[in-house]
Amino acid sequence: MRVPAKCRHTNLAGVDLSASGWRRRAWRQRSRAGALLQETSRGILQEARCGGPCRKSCGLWAHDGTGCGGYPRLDPPRGRCGRRVEMRKSILLFASASMLVLSFGATAAEQCRYSAPRNAEIDAAGLKQLSVRIGSDDLNVQGEPGLTKIVVHGTACASNEKWLQDVQLDAARSGDTARVVAQDGRHTNFMSLFGESYAYLKLDVRVPQALAVKLNQGSGDAHFSNIAALDADLGSGDLDVNGVGGEFTLDMGSGDVKARDVGAFNLTSLGSGDVGVDGVRGDVRVGDIGSGDLTLSNVKRDLSIDSIGSGDVKITGVGGSLRIRGISSGDIVVRNVTGNVNVGSISSGDVSIEQAGGNVHADSLGSGDFGANGVGGDFSVGSIGSGDVRHHGVKGKVGVPRSDD
Repeated sequence: MRVPAKCRHTNLAGVDLSASGWRRRAWRQRSRAGALLQETSRGILQEARCGGPCRKSCGLWAHDGTGCGGYPRLDPPRGRCGRRVEMRKSILLFASASMLVLSFGATAAEQCRYSAPRNAEIDAAGLKQLSVRIGSDDLNVQGEPGLTKIVVHGTACASNEKWLQDVQLDAARSGDTARVVAQDGRHTNFMSLFGESYAYLKLDVRVPQALAVKLNQGSGDAHFSNIAALDADLGSGDLDVNGVGGEFTLDMGSGDVKARDVGAFNLTSLGSGDVGVDGVRGDVRVGDIGSGDLTLSNVKRDLSIDSIGSGDVKITGVGGSLRIRGISSGDIVVRNVTGNVNVGSISSGDVSIEQAGGNVHADSLGSGDFGANGVGGDFSVGSIGSGDVRHHGVKGKVGVPRSDD
């Protein structure tokens, strides 16, 4: 079942502030809770706010006639169903109000109740790579031309003064590799109705612009700008990248990544996180995509994707050719490809292609839909199951077999 756009909200089942950029997500939870309070006060209850898809049931009704995601208005239910709705409204109001209280603790964490400096310098002569490892810490790395050393300005932050001694910076070099490691004494960051508990490092690092960086990131937040190359292993944190001269390599789980202006992009695997990259001067290689979403724009050369699970992919602007080997249930939207578009097997996902300069071909189509509009070359499909094929504006030959149904 395709869930309407209005229903695509994170469910309210729980608040995990120890992962995926816990301070930033606390603010997000507060925003979501505030929106929920406002919406419920207007008499609107949507099934999406309970973590499920919008559907015509006793859990979905609206006073304003809008319904949910284009569904028609339903009258307020009565009897046992009505009591269920009223109970759900009360639960949602309590949950959202609780989340507001929880997320207010994020401001205290950002103020850094107890702090101590953690600084270091490393001679960069002969260095080829900087290795950085952070947990739930905040990191900013800036490349500077002509710099001859690595300069680290850090601040240890903790909710408990005794914890400060456990929050340390390990900075040293061995051969042609330097390391910067944030150590927080294995303290867990969390927030509750009774206050917040945290211990982390805020690091501001300046490096020679020609130095490559390898990152191992847990649940913290990191920002990189103007560096030679970046190899990132990301757990559940947030990563922002602006300006990589060479290749940006990424292996990620459930975090969020935004990148701009990179030489080449290699996404080895994507779990349930979201990745957006704008402006790639070279090739893009993507391995396996799970349930995460991928957005790529302004790729100057070729783009290849091994497999797409249930995640959604949006591609806009490819200077070369596009190759997707396999699609399961995810939806793919492609616009403005200069060269050929080749898709392997399509299971139940939908593929839409707008403007391709070369040929467009799919090896096999299952129950999904495959459509193209504006094809400079030929349009063809190897085999078709129960899915639909649509094409318009094909300048070359069209080869579409009959459906197996």
